Amino acid sequence: MGKVLISCEESQAVTKEFRRLGHEAYSCDILPCSGGHPEWHYKMDIMLPLMKKWDMIIAFPPCTHLAVSGARWFKEKQADGRQLAGINLFMLFTGLDCEKVAIENPIGIMSTKYRKPDQIIHPWQFGHGETKATCLWLKGLPKLEPTNIVSGREQRVWKMAPSPERSMLRSKTFPGIAKAMAQQWGNLANENIFKDHKLIYLETEKRTRVFKLDVKMRKNRQYPPNMQFNPQIQLPPIQIPQQFQSNMQDIMKFIQQWVQTNLPGIINASFDSFKKDFPIIGYERQHINKKWLDE
Repeated sequence: MGKVLISCEESQAVTKEFRRLGHEAYSCDILPCSGGHPEWHYKMDIMLPLMKKWDMIIAFPPCTHLAVSGARWFKEKQADGRQLAGINLFMLFTGLDCEKVAIENPIGIMSTKYRKPDQIIHPWQFGHGETKATCLWLKGLPKLEPTNIVSGREQRVWKMAPSPERSMLRSKTFPGIAKAMAQQWGNLANENIFKDHKLIYLETEKRTRVFKLDVKMRKNRQYPPNMQFNPQIQLPPIQIPQQFQSNMQDIMKFIQQWVQTNLPGIINASFDSFKKDFPIIGYERQHINKKWLDE
């Protein structure tokens, strides 16, 4: 499945929805996660995770210095540089080397500082009877379709009493919106992944074993020429060290180590030993020890 980064998210609301669908999703925030899965959380500045390759990035940059709800303090924030810092962080996500990007923010100055959003959504369109205008700037992603339009237009988030946690509570993604993002965008994260297989010929002192290597790899990556999955190109026979030749379990262990070392970019791989009745066709048959096939 796809590899997805949810930036500036400590709640892990969106991360968990993508995980439920089988995606390799990670949240990132300078705060510890409150979603209960620290193993899926980068507690650090966003710059380091952004150096990795992602199939999709969904960003929730802080809106404290950008939202019109805080317009009364804009002059002060412009003077001390806080608003500029917020703008720069937002703009960081507009130039990412990623084909599918979504940036979320409330109504604010980025509609003029950057551009108008592609879409404005409300919680009441996704099963929550509340209003909270939320802007989405989209790259390579479709607009979200409402999933459950309900009655009720309470401004609960806007009416929250002042508290140390108020900013964090107001920024949490509504579960219905998080689920819609995962369900409607999740399949698109798979477009950069393709599946294929290769035969691996393992040479021991006694015979040649043949394995099928099923892999999931990422498109648009640079791989060794023999990993382009051209049917006319074969992996060279692999010499099995003596210490791995005693039993099948050791041979499989060696294959795992060999793949991790020699085939960069593998998302995951599985291996199957060929049975006698496995259909071997064309040029592949001549490379297989006939005696082994007849066993």
